[in-house]
Amino acid sequence: MNNKKARTAERFAPATQHGNTNLIGSDQWNISWAAAAPPIRLRAWRDYVSWRLSRLFREYIKAGHRILEVGCGGSAFLPYFAKDLGAEVWGLDFSPAGVVNAKAALTRAGVSGTIIQGDLFTFKEIPFGTFDVVFSAGFIEHFTDTADVLKRIIRFAKPRSGLIITTVPNMGGAIGAVHKRLARDFYAQHVALTPELLDSIHCQAGATPVQRAEYFGSICLGVVNYEQALRRLPRLLITMARRTLEIPQFLITLPLWALRTKIETASFSPYIVGVYRRTGT
Repeated sequence: MNNKKARTAERFAPATQHGNTNLIGSDQWNISWAAAAPPIRLRAWRDYVSWRLSRLFREYIKAGHRILEVGCGGSAFLPYFAKDLGAEVWGLDFSPAGVVNAKAALTRAGVSGTIIQGDLFTFKEIPFGTFDVVFSAGFIEHFTDTADVLKRIIRFAKPRSGLIITTVPNMGGAIGAVHKRLARDFYAQHVALTPELLDSIHCQAGATPVQRAEYFGSICLGVVNYEQALRRLPRLLITMARRTLEIPQFLITLPLWALRTKIETASFSPYIVGVYRRTGT
């Protein structure tokens, strides 16, 4: 192995933190967020999945609530929580570029929040037991011991009243199969979870279900990682390809959206989502 390949392998190698292996190397997220534009906040009218998420959030997040998102780099949610729901928003991310990206997303939406760079395993400056809602999206499944990660996340929620909203990708259905074929390395960086397993590990970590985990959304091609298959193309063409693929997704799910209904399946739903309440002190 030449020096360049050796440095690349070391940079993207999984890191072990307090006995819990992070399946994504320490620099990978930083490189990803450094290349990404700050997202536009979640908009309920954009597509079916966004509409479903907005309904979920409006049920559990109220004006004045203090919200923490763990792993907030590239988040379209914190600007939405602040601007559309009137929440006080905090974010934690270990990636410097992720922090810059999250701050820029808030600025883009014309709202403010507290975004902090830190490692969930060692960081102690965010107060424990003070948040009405602790949210994570696509975070816990990157660690081999998901229950351990959840214990560290749950401690930020208010005892006996604070909620934990957890979203993970559905890597067991068609989307997981596509990733196995197009982006095997990307697939290997995820622990595949089911709704039953997501509920179980939350209970192990000290939370009880308020809304049991369920497959969430219908078809969502936007969650497929096409970059490895298209990585030789210019970034503009990759973006155009992704947007083009979202058009049939929008048309297919439009009737569900228009009828205000939902059809979730283990095969095609892009996410698994659960809502939990912290127990104990």
